[in-house]
Parts: sequence; C-alpha cells; structure tokens
Amino acid sequence: MTATLTEAITQPYNHNNCDRWGFMPMRDYIEPQGKCRFCKSGFKWNDEEKMFCCPVHFTVPRLFQVNIPYDGKRIRRGTDWQGNTLRTHYEAQKLAEQAKKEMAANTFDPDKWRSKKKIEFNPGRLYAKWYKEKLKATKRGDLKPSYMLALCSYYRLYFRPYGLKKRLEDVREIMSTKDFFESLPQHLSPKSRKNLKLALAAFFHWMHKEYRMISEIPWMPDIKVPKHIPVVVDKVFQIELLNDHIRPRHRDIFGYLIHQGCRPGEAIALSYECIKVDKNFGSYVEYTRTLSAGQIVDNLKDAEDRVAPLFPDTLQYIPKRLPGALLFQNNGKVYTLTILEKELNRALSSYNEAMQDKAKETGAIFEPVKINLYEFVKHSLSTQLYEEGYSLHDIQKFHGHSSPETSLLYTKIDVLKRFRNHGKVIDIQEVKNKGQR
Repeated sequence: MTATLTEAITQPYNHNNCDRWGFMPMRDYIEPQGKCRFCKSGFKWNDEEKMFCCPVHFTVPRLFQVNIPYDGKRIRRGTDWQGNTLRTHYEAQKLAEQAKKEMAANTFDPDKWRSKKKIEFNPGRLYAKWYKEKLKATKRGDLKPSYMLALCSYYRLYFRPYGLKKRLEDVREIMSTKDFFESLPQHLSPKSRKNLKLALAAFFHWMHKEYRMISEIPWMPDIKVPKHIPVVVDKVFQIELLNDHIRPRHRDIFGYLIHQGCRPGEAIALSYECIKVDKNFGSYVEYTRTLSAGQIVDNLKDAEDRVAPLFPDTLQYIPKRLPGALLFQNNGKVYTLTILEKELNRALSSYNEAMQDKAKETGAIFEPVKINLYEFVKHSLSTQLYEEGYSLHDIQKFHGHSSPETSLLYTKIDVLKRFRNHGKVIDIQEVKNKGQR
C-alpha cells in the first residue's frame, strides 16, 4: 500500500519517505546543543545508531532544540508546550513531527511556535534582576549593605566564572548544583560555602516561587560547618596590649570595645546621644545603629535596638564630643573595620616581638598570640562574664543575641578552670604528683 502524504509526514522519521515527498530529513529539524565533555567536539548524526552522538567517544547531548524552516527563516524552540527543556532526542523529534504535521495541514502558526527569547532565561540577566529587587529592600532598611556587597562578590568571583565555563545560557538547564560546589577553590571555608549555598538557594527560590521561571529548585548538597571555638584572652592581657601597644589615638575606641564587648560596627556608629544617664540605673548606652559595608545604617544586625549598662571602667574611654557627632572618630573621619583590624594586628606584632626578645634572654619558649578583632573584644568579654558567674540568659540580653544557645557559641568556657576555682574538680595531675613523692 502506498503511504499517503499525511502518513508520511506524521509517522516517525524514515529517510525514504521524507525524501520521496520532498521534506527535509527529520534529523535536519533537530539541533543538538553543547559539545562532547571529553574532546569538546560537536555532536553528529549516526545513521547506524539513529541518534546524535560524538563520533569518537559516543557521548550524547543533554539538550536539544527544534529548528523549523518557515518563510525563508528558521524558528528555533528549545522547550515543549509546558515550558520544559528538550532533554532527549525523542522529545525533540515529537515536537518536530508536530511542526511538520501542522505545515502539511496548513495550520502552522509561527507566532505560537516562537518560544520566549532564550535571553530571558539567561542566569546572569536573571541574577541582575533579582539583585535589583534586593537593592530595593536595602533602601527600605530590610537588608544590610554588607549583604548586597556579598551577593555582588559571589556573582563576580564564583557564579559568573562557572556559568561561562559551563556555557550556561538557560537557567532551566540547572538540575543540580553539585558541580558548582565541587568547582569552588579548595581553600574556601565551609562557612563561606554555606553562605554561597544560602545565597544561591534564595536566588532559585525567587525564580521558582515569585518569578515562575523554573518548575523546581535544583538539588543542593548538604554543607556542614564545623563548630568554631574562638580564641579568647583575659582582661589582664587586653589592658596590657591597650596601654603598651595600641597607639594613643585609637585607645578610646579599643578601651570601649574591651570593656563593653559590643560588635565593632556598633561602637563605630555610636553618637553622643547614645550615652544616657539614669538616676536609678546609672550610665547606659543605646545601640540603634551599626556599620555595614562602610555605611552607617539605622538598624542592628539582629534588627532590634537594645540597651546595655556602661561598666565603670568604660567611662574613662568615652571622649567628650559635641551633640550629633560620632563618639569615636579617626582623625575626624568615620572608623572602618579595616582600620581597627590593622591596628590590632600591628599591636599584636609589637607585643609578640617584645615577648620573643624577652624569651630569648631567659631561654623560655614563647608562642605568638594570634587573635582576630571579634575574638579580642566580643568573644573574650563573653567568656570573662560567664566565668564571673553571669548566666547565658544575661549574656544573651547584653549582646542582643537571638537565644542563649547563640551566646554559648560565642563563649569559650574552660570548665576545669571554672570549677577548680570553686573547689569542685580535683586536679588529677596534682594528685599523681603528690602520690609519687
């Protein structure tokens, strides 16, 4: 029986039938995307296997698009009618057969077949659109400038280079982020990796729930951050470093940070009006602002304003300023976290050098002190307060933490030292030494 024109068009691809009726072979309507991951060559049609593959390694493409000739031009489409990306040759062939069927029946509508421009699904453009929406939230005060700075650096350092390397042009192609996290530099800490994951998850959630660009959120690996036990120092060391190694022009702000233990950004943003005196409670400070990405913003990290008592030792480090001015200034300018960190590192280098010289004279062994700004002020004071008997709940309220458990993370507790002072723990080594005498 001779096949009719309609049958020849609608049946699966057959070289003879298509050539007989004057239609292009079905494979010419299908265009594989990407290249072989081994040799980077394009995919070719294999007559024997009846599929597109690499002529050398026989790898197959993961993406396809139909390439429909119409009115002297080409209509390219990489999705089905549900918006799903064409990932198999079978899916692309079904769509191409439907196009040929409609052309044979004279019902082909080119406007219907023109899918959204691929540029609308470009990951970089979508990230830029998401970033602009986040900027609006920053102007409303819902987000910190430092967070926006991080989002910008994540894209510049990690997301964009990965997208260029993998030639990602369609966000719907991303089914898993495993390859992305495996491509990150080895030196990147688990905490930085988790921050990247949180940013990426927020981006995909926006595309899925709000912008409706993807049907599901890609799979992401579980990233565990090891518990960090900070380095802490006692008050004696802090005062020695402050008086002997911190330069005089920086002693006020460092003295305040050592005795009050607030976040450095909160101390930088303090104004004269933040210092209060009450006849019943004495002197206290109101924290309502902080420093974020070099800018003073009118809300704190935990979003809630708080008050804290000013300890007697703190009062000597509060300079007299005019109302409206910042309490602590660096030669008339706003302090930055970088300036404070550099001054602490310089003071530590001076201290370590002096102690090394003294150790050489006596023949003793000295281990240089290494500690960062947060550990030197905030973490150290938390530990000092806890060892003095303050509860975790008290420390939580003092620092403005969300829970006592958060305060515990910031507090390094020497259990033996704490209980030995109360006669609750027997020093095993001391007992052994006495037994050997």
